[in-house]
Amino acid sequence: LILLDSLLQEMSQQNAAADVVVKNKDMNKTADEEAGSKQVSNVEETKETELKEDKTDEVKSVPEADKTQLKGQFKLFSKFGDKSADGSSIKLSQSDKWFKQAGVIKQKGITNTDTSIAFRKVAKKAIRISFVDWNQYLDEIATTKKMDVNSIKTKLVECGEPGSMKVSAALDCLTLTVTAPIKI
Repeated sequence: LILLDSLLQEMSQQNAAADVVVKNKDMNKTADEEAGSKQVSNVEETKETELKEDKTDEVKSVPEADKTQLKGQFKLFSKFGDKSADGSSIKLSQSDKWFKQAGVIKQKGITNTDTSIAFRKVAKKAIRISFVDWNQYLDEIATTKKMDVNSIKTKLVECGEPGSMKVSAALDCLTLTVTAPIKI
């Protein structure tokens, strides 16, 4: 939108400048002036075409994530925190933990409320959903939030095993700052 606004402002400034030039010129135009005005209109048409192409690229296509890796991650996260789970179905809370670890759930974008609504649409009253239903759940979230489902799947595949933390986050947790001297 900002790009569109700036292009529109630039175009209106060019049109205003062209209007001033036309008002100050005599009615008789030379061939050079006509060629110049054609160039300005060609530049405007090119900018409009580029702007239309930019709008179509808003949802960038991402290659599909490896289904076997995604299913492996699904099994790991469906067992995470539940000793009795067999890895064939996942709870909403487990899926949300996975989404948070992968960086899919953020303050802006997909929220816990979004995942809850989508989970209920797919699961109805069930507490757990299968891998097939979970893929429908991902499609529902992606459609609702106007995101590419493959980018979500890629993040989920690349996030690591359940409970794994990035090294920098682990170091932040372990780093202590001592401000007072210690007496022995």
